[in-house]
Amino acid sequence: MIRDSLGKCPRGVSISTALVVGVQLAACFTAVPLSAQTEEDIKVAALNSLLSFVRWPPGGHQEGELVIGVLGENPLGLAIDMLEGRTVFGRRIRVRRFDALADVGRPHILYLGAEASRRLSETLAVAGKRGILTVGETDDFTTDGGAVSFRFADGTLRITLNLCAFRDAGLEASSRLRRLATVSQSTCPIERRP
Repeated sequence: MIRDSLGKCPRGVSISTALVVGVQLAACFTAVPLSAQTEEDIKVAALNSLLSFVRWPPGGHQEGELVIGVLGENPLGLAIDMLEGRTVFGRRIRVRRFDALADVGRPHILYLGAEASRRLSETLAVAGKRGILTVGETDDFTTDGGAVSFRFADGTLRITLNLCAFRDAGLEASSRLRRLATVSQSTCPIERRP
């Protein structure tokens, strides 16, 4: 759910008065006009939820802090900082900003703005090998191989999943996330189908 460790929605939004996130990622969402919450706030709340709805491969991602990285120009502004130090499943969230792909390391989530998405194929190759969930906001992000796309339409956040990208990175989207989001109709290469 898009709640912090105290059971509250981010930025002081009460559980009974939360956001419309078109896919209803959490039960705490009801209508609040975008004028009350910025698009950046809503995207950051959705990022926080992803930490609960995705399983990472065994190994280094199972211990320590949960790291959310932002590559290149930060489209989330200062809103991303509200996640710093919060906890999910007893693990602290850490936010890191990266200027270049070579600096990325192994965050759990890597958020790419429009500028970073221009080098998407290179970024996805690195992320896939490291078990990193890629999230972007360009029109064709999931079609081009990214795992999760955040797009606003009619004042509502629409979330699209590319399950092939999840599988290629060794990640698993929970059944709840798959039910609540739109699943991209792109097909996986034949040799990789289950």
